[in-house]
Amino acid sequence: MSKKSDKVENLKVTIRRILQENDKYSNEMSYQIELLASDLLVFRRIREEALAADTKLIVVEKSREGFDREKENPIFILMARYADRVRKDLRALMMNQEIQQGEENKTKDDDTLTKLMEQLSDKDDD
Repeated sequence: MSKKSDKVENLKVTIRRILQENDKYSNEMSYQIELLASDLLVFRRIREEALAADTKLIVVEKSREGFDREKENPIFILMARYADRVRKDLRALMMNQEIQQGEENKTKDDDTLTKLMEQLSDKDDD
């Protein structure tokens, strides 16, 4: 097995264990677990590149007319795309915080962030 395959397998085992510990695992999830593991591995590689000290925020490219044009480094756009993919994968496996809170029917009255957001919303209404 290659090093990358080992990493994917290790992630799959970890994801499966987390799901089993939370009584959410079923055999039908194996394909989705593999997708999450693969997407997460790619996201981590992209993030490493994006956060490297020598990665520039702005890149210069030539337009068709031959002029210099500055634009956002495409590595950050790619990182955002893969972050969305990983979020969707987590949601499909019901592993994100948003779904867990909804399932547990936590009361929002005790949530400090919710209180802050309500206060800010009230100020916006004024």
